[in-house]
Amino acid sequence: MLTWPRADSFTRPIHEIWSAEEIPGYEAVVERPMDLGTVLRNADTGAYITPTGAFDATACANDVLRTFANAMSYNAAGTTFHNHAKALTTRFRRRLEKLPPSPLPPPPPSVPAAALAVPPRPPRGGGSGKGAPKGAA
Repeated sequence: MLTWPRADSFTRPIHEIWSAEEIPGYEAVVERPMDLGTVLRNADTGAYITPTGAFDATACANDVLRTFANAMSYNAAGTTFHNHAKALTTRFRRRLEKLPPSPLPPPPPSVPAAALAVPPRPPRGGGSGKGAPKGAA
């Protein structure tokens, strides 16, 4: 995603790219800055790992979407940055739609083959294969 067309403006924290004078009022509009480089760093350092050790894909995806939402909140509709953020949001959401709805559950513990075996059925009719004679018990 860092190499997607139009993503270069979203790969580093905004204050590393622009001076405070170039983005007046940014802090007033954007409460929680986010960028794709920080998302990658968070993934690399385990920030999206839950207490159970699973990767929290929802938290990661939310940070990606926050990156673009911040840009759309700060930049007016129709501006280059707003349009790029909107296009990247659409592309990212389309990728998300292709993923399974939730992580696969862990595989079940191995079950001994004997526990899966079906016991043989007793033969019908006393074992002759022709059935029991009438009146036989």
